[in-house]
Amino acid sequence: MLLFQLHRLAQQLLPLRIGCLLFALTGVLTSVFVLLRAEDEASPLLRIAIVLTLWSLLFFAFIQLFQHIPAPVLPKDRFMDRLRSHVKLGLYQLLALGVATLGIMLISMSLKLLLL
Repeated sequence: MLLFQLHRLAQQLLPLRIGCLLFALTGVLTSVFVLLRAEDEASPLLRIAIVLTLWSLLFFAFIQLFQHIPAPVLPKDRFMDRLRSHVKLGLYQLLALGVATLGIMLISMSLKLLLL
């Protein structure tokens, strides 16, 4: 199941979580510096800082969201427990789809920001 592969990937990327936050902080501080300087609001440095911040926050969110996933559905469980497990797994699958959609949107936005 794809969800368990995402969980395994998030487990492997766990040491990079602090790095993602540091990159996001660097991007925010760079954005603030460029905006306070206020010479040219559309500077390439501001665009790079925004893209860096968004990507690092997306990776951090991915690592955090898929760190713990619901247990798989066991056939020996009662009917209501199996149904509840199926609903939880379905919601996590929708969450994974949402993260993938957000990643595709971020790729498009990054290309537009960096190639303009």
